[in-house]
Amino acid sequence: MRKSNRAMMVKNIVDTLTESVREYETFEQEHGHGPLYNDLDMYHTKESIKRRITQARAELNQLAKDL
Repeated sequence: MRKSNRAMMVKNIVDTLTESVREYETFEQEHGHGPLYNDLDMYHTKESIKRRITQARAELNQLAKDL
């Protein structure tokens, strides 16, 4: 994969992470606890956020190796 494409993919992952964390925090403030799987879109759950963080980290590490 081209370095610029990989960098753009990481940017998109981080953008969606930002949105998900906002949704997660909003739910947490309103209800006093984190969302369960049926409370929010599954894309904004804690486990989904963690998976995307791991994926972004892996892509950044690969980009660093490619440079």
